[in-house]
Amino acid sequence: MSDLGFFRNVYKNPDEYKIGGYDADRREIEEERKRDSLDKKNKKKVRPETKEIISPLVANYEKVVGAIANFELKPAFQENMAEAEILKKRKKITLDFLRKVLFDVSKYMVAIQALYRAQDNKEHFEGQEFRDEKKIRDGERKIAHDRLINDLKITMRLINVNFNKDFSEASRLQEEKKMTDRKGYSDGELKKALAMRSYAAFDKPGFIIDYLPKDSLSEREYIKKWSFEIYSELSKLNEDLEKTLNEKDLS
Repeated sequence: MSDLGFFRNVYKNPDEYKIGGYDADRREIEEERKRDSLDKKNKKKVRPETKEIISPLVANYEKVVGAIANFELKPAFQENMAEAEILKKRKKITLDFLRKVLFDVSKYMVAIQALYRAQDNKEHFEGQEFRDEKKIRDGERKIAHDRLINDLKITMRLINVNFNKDFSEASRLQEEKKMTDRKGYSDGELKKALAMRSYAAFDKPGFIIDYLPKDSLSEREYIKKWSFEIYSELSKLNEDLEKTLNEKDLS
């Protein structure tokens, strides 16, 4: 299935979509959120009164999250409940995938660490046992990497179609016509509906990343490097994202 086909299926039926463990991952994410919430209630953290310094990578991710969470219909159309509900659904699935990308980064890093541990413990295995163990761990790493890449592409597509002002009107119209909640709309009605939104400008072509290289090997290496950079501040990103979702009633 093409990336576009995959995006359409997830976009149309996010709660029923089973491929790639989406529902299982979502349940695991929810469980982690509940555990984090309990931890915060049980622990009182004293933070120094100093201005927090965050990396440009994290700042950009949070800026994208904020742009989508705060995205609204134009003032003249904010009483249109039908379009407001459609927009809320678009925002929610996009923010769900921004959350899932962070979850995928965590899973990918865990898989890499497991592979490193297997290599470090080589002396504890017989020759064939070590090769088998390394093959298993490397397979898990590849699966986690593939899932991260796939979800990252879906996230970029969701942002592009629904929120990016630089996405062409004709292309947006064609994408919207495929959505189940646009069934029965004429082209004219759909154009009017889409004109109710004020689209956003983003700093990076890839929104949460700079870009995606064209060839697959460079793409994998780029996303690996990006994952390592963002992993160091994953807790802050998750915490701030959850705060934004709760404030906007999008969790």
